[in-house]
Amino acid sequence: MKNSYFKFFTSTLLLLVLFDTVGLPLLSPAIAQTSNCQQQKQQDVELQINQVISIAEQSIAESKNEQAITQFNQAIAIALAANNPTVTTNLLNRLIDNDLIEYSLLGRAIKQIEPSQKKQSIQLLTSLTRLTQSLNSGYSSIKTKTFTKIANYFRIIDEPQLALSSLTQALTASQFIKGAEFQTKALTPIAQEYLALKQTAPAEKVLAQSLQFAQKIETQNPVRRTLVLEPIAATYAQLGKTERALQLAPQISHVYYRSRMLFEVVKHLAKTNQLEAAQKLAQSLETPEFKGRSLVEIALAAGNKGQEKQAAQAFAAALQAVNTDSSAVYNQALLIQTYAKGGQRDAAYTAAQPLQNIEQKAVTLGIIANEYSQAGQIQKADRIITEIIPLIQTPQALEPVGYLQNILLNSLNAKQYKLAFDLLKQTKNTDFMGRDSWFLRIADAAIKEGKIDLTLQAAQSLNQGDVEQRDRLLQKVGYAYAKNKQIERAIAITQQISNSGNSPYKIQTLALIATASGRTSQSDKLLTQATNDARKLAPQKRALGLTSVAQAFFQLENQPQGKKLLGEAIQSVFTEKDAGVRDNNLRTMAENLIAAKQYTAAFQVAQAMSTETRDYQLPDIARLIIDHGGEAIDIANTLYKTTKTPENKTRGLTTIAEAYIRARKMQSARQVLDLAFAAAKTIPNPESRVLTFGNPPDITVVDDDSDRGSSLERIALLRTQTGDYNQALVVAQAIQDKKIRERLMQQLICYK
Repeated sequence: MKNSYFKFFTSTLLLLVLFDTVGLPLLSPAIAQTSNCQQQKQQDVELQINQVISIAEQSIAESKNEQAITQFNQAIAIALAANNPTVTTNLLNRLIDNDLIEYSLLGRAIKQIEPSQKKQSIQLLTSLTRLTQSLNSGYSSIKTKTFTKIANYFRIIDEPQLALSSLTQALTASQFIKGAEFQTKALTPIAQEYLALKQTAPAEKVLAQSLQFAQKIETQNPVRRTLVLEPIAATYAQLGKTERALQLAPQISHVYYRSRMLFEVVKHLAKTNQLEAAQKLAQSLETPEFKGRSLVEIALAAGNKGQEKQAAQAFAAALQAVNTDSSAVYNQALLIQTYAKGGQRDAAYTAAQPLQNIEQKAVTLGIIANEYSQAGQIQKADRIITEIIPLIQTPQALEPVGYLQNILLNSLNAKQYKLAFDLLKQTKNTDFMGRDSWFLRIADAAIKEGKIDLTLQAAQSLNQGDVEQRDRLLQKVGYAYAKNKQIERAIAITQQISNSGNSPYKIQTLALIATASGRTSQSDKLLTQATNDARKLAPQKRALGLTSVAQAFFQLENQPQGKKLLGEAIQSVFTEKDAGVRDNNLRTMAENLIAAKQYTAAFQVAQAMSTETRDYQLPDIARLIIDHGGEAIDIANTLYKTTKTPENKTRGLTTIAEAYIRARKMQSARQVLDLAFAAAKTIPNPESRVLTFGNPPDITVVDDDSDRGSSLERIALLRTQTGDYNQALVVAQAIQDKKIRERLMQQLICYK
């Protein structure tokens, strides 16, 4: 049987002390058993959390923020219930352990939050605060770090008072940190967060405390001292305390970090029009990158003062400074981009022309075009687009991680949607695999900013080969008009949409428009039209069209009509003789309903699928229902009654039980585990099986985790997680192999 999932914890404590003449007693079996049990229970909890976090990671990747928030809350609830500091710290580290927010798991979710999801975000961060507070003072370092990160996240969602409250808790926790180096590493980020919140007085106070601890560090390693002093000095510079920053410079021995800190000083001097001092300091910087960046800051400051000659000289010097560096191509492009963003578009455009690296030139020109467009210089932006087009017709630009993605993302971040659309139209699906998703992404962003007409123009400009993409964009436009109460315009858009693509887009759009303003006489009329139009289509497309109309009825809380149309849609599918095609259509219908969070309707569709497809679809639907606070006992009963293969039946039921356990619904979990136990006992012999892969001599043999023994073991351990020790024993006793049964019984003692 597969033991990786249910590993029995044999004793791992070793004798570490030699016995003296007095003689120390051996470690008692009871203590060893307690230690093993603690490890086993911790591993059980860690496994539950890992399952939830893995699902959350997928949700974030798919921009399903609400689902990710639900899953984070589940993980936090599991950790709180466990009341185990190791479990808590491991979860906190997994959620926030990266200085760059875009790379931390929770940070990525927070950056994607929509305004409508703000309340949920606050609740999530409040739960995370409660989990952090559960740690005692022995964990002050991770507590301080987490409270500081939470403050950062509150600031991102524009909740400054909650951010300040988190910083107060961070400061309190930091008082219990031992060791000067750890204290300064905790305090400097707090000061930086106060500064980001424009709270300069507390920022300076905390920074002074951090510096005091930094000066107390006793080490012969100059790098360690550099790593704590550089961010302190840089923060002093950002606070405008440039003299204090310069006093610390000699103590920062590493050239790169010293230059990076001095760059912050130059930047402040330039912004406060101390150009002569900035120029003098910039010339002393020892790394080409930061010398070049410093000179660009000076050039921008001079340009803003109307000192064009000085600005041109400083910018030329900046490009020259990085010319000898091994990263010259990248650094020069970065300086030109910075200069363009600072308002010096013409000079930046001229400087970009000699760039030899195609990728850097294309990305740089894209940023310059964005800046021209933002400034209202549309003709110049359009001219640059014509220069970019040949540069993006390369495999390096169009591959999944190619630089066209960077150009489009820059335009998206700059809210230059027309530019992004114009570039995207110059690509082909066969060359650029992400083309369709980028069209939709840009359309969503443009519509969110109220640029509905721009998206309409982009859709109408697509050629006949892009009919599918055109219909998708028009569908978004039509729904956006309807949401804006422009119903007549929305309906007019549907006349431009066809049903000739892979989906009946026109019918789907009519259904969406009908839901925009709630149930009205007009919505009833639109849904009647959509229903009649759908019935005129070929059977398989008719099924998709009727499903869309049913979705609309469900959303408008007309359940009887929704169920009726969904039943008609299912009947349409069964006019197809090929079972594979039928299942594919039913799966598409179920996926559409799941995306609309209409899980009960998705269950109705899944019941019509062939056995094998249904066996895999039902547990997923059940998990989603449970994750959203619903009940899935009906699905579990259906799975138990209709699934023919005992292994599939048992696997599906245990998956549903695990979802209930993660949601802390233990009574429901026990009900499903009763069904799983009954199913597992019907799995045929042998009780333990192996799976063999490959051909001699390269053969791989692995345990079959769906055999009867493994299934019973899994169910018994899940029983313990519901607090039902006695029933876990009953399940264990059903295992015939004495050695495996006794080993499991010994393991279960931990939960007695």
